[in-house]
Amino acid sequence: MSLSLSALAGIIGSVHILSSFCRALVITGFNACALYELQKKTTEKTHAENILWNLLIVYTVLNALIVPFVPWLPAPFGAKGTTIWSVTAYNFMTIIEVTVVALALIAIPRERLAALHHKLTLQDPLTGAGNRRALKEWVTINYINKKPIVLLVLDIDHFKSINDACGHATGDKVIIAVKSVCEQILPKPSSFFRIGGEEFIAVFPYTTVHDALTTGHKIRQEFTKRSTNFVGQNIEVTLSIGGAIRLSSGTPWLTLLDSADAALYTAKREGRNRIIIAPDSEAPLTAEAC
Repeated sequence: MSLSLSALAGIIGSVHILSSFCRALVITGFNACALYELQKKTTEKTHAENILWNLLIVYTVLNALIVPFVPWLPAPFGAKGTTIWSVTAYNFMTIIEVTVVALALIAIPRERLAALHHKLTLQDPLTGAGNRRALKEWVTINYINKKPIVLLVLDIDHFKSINDACGHATGDKVIIAVKSVCEQILPKPSSFFRIGGEEFIAVFPYTTVHDALTTGHKIRQEFTKRSTNFVGQNIEVTLSIGGAIRLSSGTPWLTLLDSADAALYTAKREGRNRIIIAPDSEAPLTAEAC
């Protein structure tokens, strides 16, 4: 496009200056529009998109800076007589832009497909929550995070009996209900994973033990309320929840998970349909039930 617009600079006099000015504006606008379209259509950019993004920023800024100096710059940048350096620089810039854009157009679809494949490998197909692999990746990324967090392990009580009585289709609806309820109630930011058939993990910022318990109770109560619509009044659908609190990065994630698992099994032994939280992974287990 830059080369084709250069033909407009072949006129002389004031029209020549005006045409050169318009050409510079058009090229600047073209790059700005391409930049806007790339930003609008991509939320998480691939490597090729980032390269293209940075190139378009540079070229948009450069062409915008050229516009006010068109009357004094040599062609093809401006309206003055052509010089060897201006032609060389102009052609060099054009070749770089065309080459990078062409390579990006080849690489972007491949990188997007690879990113989609990676995302699918981290996603539970039934609920759309993260799977075990996603949890492992999340822990790797957040291993040294110093912010206090709450980890809840959620398990659907007597899930096999629900499947046997109502069928697997209803069982799937019950599993999906856990994800839906947690998505609605968990404070932001939070992360949610399905790590087994009817077992889930939720991670969210810690404020107080009371807030963590309140969140767990809300999840448990709302889950029972929604699931009753699927299975009917004659079958009780409940959640048992075990939790642990990580107050510092000094607490290993495996220790935190073990504490939450221990709390979950305690909740199961004490009658299910309750939440028990260990306030600190290094402290004795403290029971807080419904």
